[in-house]
Amino acid sequence: MACLPPISVVFLLPLCLVALAQAQSDDPRATIAIGHSITASNDSVDAAWYSPSHLFAFGFYWERTGFAIGIWLVPNFTVLWTADRDGDLLSPGTRLLLTEDGLQIPNPNGDHPISSISATSIKLNSAAMRDSGNFVILNVNGKTMWQTFDYPTDTLLSGQLLPAGQMLVSSVSATDHSSGRFCLSMQNDSNLVLYPMNTPDTGTHAYWASGTNGDGYTATMLNFRGRLIQTRELNLSSQNFSDSSPFRYYGKIEPDGIFRIYFVNQSYSALSDEFPSIRDKCDVKGSCGENSYCNSSASGEAECLCLPGFVYINQSKPFMGCQSNFTREQCGGKEKGNITLSIQRLLNISWVDDHYNKSGAGTVDECGNSCLRDCNCYAALFHDDLCWKQRHPLQYARRYLDAESTVVALLKVGSGDPPLAVQAPPAEEIHRVPSNKCLVLSVVLASAFILTMATVSFFLFLNLGRRYQKRWRNMEICLEGGLAPRCFSYWELKKATVGFQTVVGEGGYATVFIGELCLGRGKVVPIVVKKLKKKLTKEDQVKQLKKKLEELKKKKKMMTTEDDDQVKQIEEKLKELKKEGEQEKPGAVKWLLDKWMASGELVFQTEMSVVGKAHHRHLVRLIGFCRHGSKWLLVYEYLSRGSLEKLIFNTSSHPSWKQRADIAKQVARGLLYLHEGCETAIIHGDVKPENVLIGDDFTAKIADLGLAKLLQPGKSETYTKQRGTAMYMAPDWAPDMTEPVTLKVDVFSFGILLLELISCRKFFDFEEEDRYRILS
Repeated sequence: MACLPPISVVFLLPLCLVALAQAQSDDPRATIAIGHSITASNDSVDAAWYSPSHLFAFGFYWERTGFAIGIWLVPNFTVLWTADRDGDLLSPGTRLLLTEDGLQIPNPNGDHPISSISATSIKLNSAAMRDSGNFVILNVNGKTMWQTFDYPTDTLLSGQLLPAGQMLVSSVSATDHSSGRFCLSMQNDSNLVLYPMNTPDTGTHAYWASGTNGDGYTATMLNFRGRLIQTRELNLSSQNFSDSSPFRYYGKIEPDGIFRIYFVNQSYSALSDEFPSIRDKCDVKGSCGENSYCNSSASGEAECLCLPGFVYINQSKPFMGCQSNFTREQCGGKEKGNITLSIQRLLNISWVDDHYNKSGAGTVDECGNSCLRDCNCYAALFHDDLCWKQRHPLQYARRYLDAESTVVALLKVGSGDPPLAVQAPPAEEIHRVPSNKCLVLSVVLASAFILTMATVSFFLFLNLGRRYQKRWRNMEICLEGGLAPRCFSYWELKKATVGFQTVVGEGGYATVFIGELCLGRGKVVPIVVKKLKKKLTKEDQVKQLKKKLEELKKKKKMMTTEDDDQVKQIEEKLKELKKEGEQEKPGAVKWLLDKWMASGELVFQTEMSVVGKAHHRHLVRLIGFCRHGSKWLLVYEYLSRGSLEKLIFNTSSHPSWKQRADIAKQVARGLLYLHEGCETAIIHGDVKPENVLIGDDFTAKIADLGLAKLLQPGKSETYTKQRGTAMYMAPDWAPDMTEPVTLKVDVFSFGILLLELISCRKFFDFEEEDRYRILS
C-alpha cells in the first residue's frame, strides 16, 4: 500500500482533532471545569450548560420579571428543578461561577452559594449536566459531592429517589416556579401522601395516599418504565440509578395538586399516569382556601366561592379563601354600627367537621338561634336532631350536586355597613325594636323586679352583715400576708368592680373585669375578677320560659301574630322539658345540668384546684374566689401592661430585644415549675401570648389555668380531649383521645410563642400574602 504524501497528513490532522473533540462532546460525562461561568441573558448559549444530547439545560431562564436558575427540558421548555425557588429573581448580567467551593454567584458584598457542599480536604474538580437530568459536582477522584437529584423541588425524573422525610412541593403556576399550595410527602411511616401545604400530616388533610404506612419503605423512586416504586434499601442513592438507563419519564406535582407522570419522546411530552385520577378538581383538598367552598364547573375545573357571611381575602386570587364579613366584637356588641346578624341555611354543602360543641336541638331553627347567640360560633351543622357548632375557619368546603344531603349547614351572616368600616350594635339591638307599649310594660316589670330585689337584699344584709364584716377583716389580713386564696362575697366583688362595669377581656368561658380592693389600713390593691359563664339547668330553663309566657299572656289584646307563635313554641318546649323530667330514673336528681356540661363550673373547679397547688413568681397569683348561686368568680392580681399579645403585635412599638428575651425566660421558668416543681405535674394546655400577662417592670406571668390538666402522681402522660387554641396546639394531640399526651404539648405551644416573641409577628396572619401567612 502506497504511503500518503506528507501534505495529506497536514490536512487530515485537523479533521482528526475535530472528530476527537466531537467524540468527547458526545461523552455523557462531558465536564465543566472549575472557573467556568455562565451569564444571565437572552442568549441561550451563554446562559446555560447543556447535557451531551442537548436534552437538558442547567442555567438561567427568564421568569416573570427576572432570571431564575434551574434545569429544564430543552425541546418543550419544561422546568424540572429550581434553585432557591422562593428567593428573589436575578437581574440580567448576573454570573454563575463554578469554583472549588461549589456554584457561586459572585458579589462584591459576599458571594451567594447555590450548592451546599460540606467542607472536605478533597477539592472539587468539575461539574456535568447529565442526560439523566441530574446536574452533578465532582471532586478530583470523580466522586459526586453534590447533585440536584438530592434536592428535588416539584419533579422526580427516571431513576431519582424521594427519601423518607422529603417532599415535592408544587409550583404556584406554570410561569411562577416558587413554592405553591400542594405537596407529595414521603413520610417516615412509609406512606406516600398528597397534602395541601402547611397542614398537619393527618388523614383529615390528605386527598391521596399509597396506603403503604408501616411497610418499612425508606424511599420512593420513579423507575425507567414510568412507575412509582418503593424500596426498603437503606443505603440506596439516586447516584446508583442516574445513568443506568436513558431518560424517558418524569413525574411532577402540578399547581392544581395532581401528581402527573409524563413520557418524553424527542420534541413532546405525553401524559402517562396521574394521582389521584379524578374528574372533579374539587376532590383535591385545598383547591379552595379557608371559609370558601369549591364548586365544580361543567369542565370539571374548581371554582372557589365564599360561603355566606364571608368575603374574599383577595378578590384577584379567589383560591386564597375568605374571611368573615363581621368581627367577633361586632357579634358581642362591643362595637357600634349597623351590622345585623342572621342565619342562612345551605343544602348540599359540607366541610370537615371540626366542632367545639355538640348539643341536642329539636329543630333547625333552634340550632340556628343557638349559633346566633354564641359569638364563638360562625357556622353549625344540623343532623339527627343534633347541633354541631363549628370552629373557625371552615376547611375543605365543597358543594355536592348529585344527591340530597340530610345535613343542613347554617352560616352566621352579617348584613349592613361594610365589615370593619363601622362597628356593630350591642347584641340585644340586633333583634326587632320593641313598640312603645312593650317598652312601657318592660319598664314597669323591671321596676317591680328591682324593688323586690332591693327589699330582699336589705333583709339579707341585716342578717348576714356581721358575718361578711368578719370575713372582710380576715381577708384584709390574708391579702397583706400573701397567704392562701380567700372566699369573697358577691357584693364585695360587685362593689370592687363598680358593678362589673369595666370589661378588660372576654373568652369562651369567662368575662374579665378590673377593680380595686380597699384594705382596712388604707391600702388599695388593683385586681381583676374573672366571672365564669354557666349553662342553665333544666329548672332554670323552665322558670325563664314560664316567666316569658306570663309576660306574653299579660298583653292580651296587644298580642301580635308573632307573639301567638312564640306562646305556642314556649308551651311545646315546656311539655318537652316536663316529659324529660318524668323519664328520669328513680332516686336520681330530677333537675340536672345540661348534659353537654356546664363549662363555667368545670373551668372554675379546674382553675381553683390547679392554682391552689401552684405558687410561683411567674404564675398570676389567685387572690380569692366567690361562688354565689349560679355565679362563679375568681379574683386575680392585676398586671398593668396587659397581655403579651398586645405588646408584641403592636405595630407602633415593641419591647426591646432584652425585654423579650427576659419574658421568654420567665415564661419558660413558669412552665418548668408547672411541669416539674409541683407535687403532681400540670399541663397548662393553652400556652399563647394572650395568656401571658406583663407587669410594670416587664415581669411575665402565666395566666388562665382553666384548661389545665393535672397528671396522676408518678405519671408522665395522660388521655384527655383537645384543649386550647388550634394554632398553638401540638399535632400529636388526637381529637378522639386515642393517643396519650405529655408535657411536651406545652413545649410545642411555647415554641410557637417563642417564634412570635422573636419576630413580633403572628404565627398565622390572614393579612399577609398566601406564602407568608404562616410564620414557619
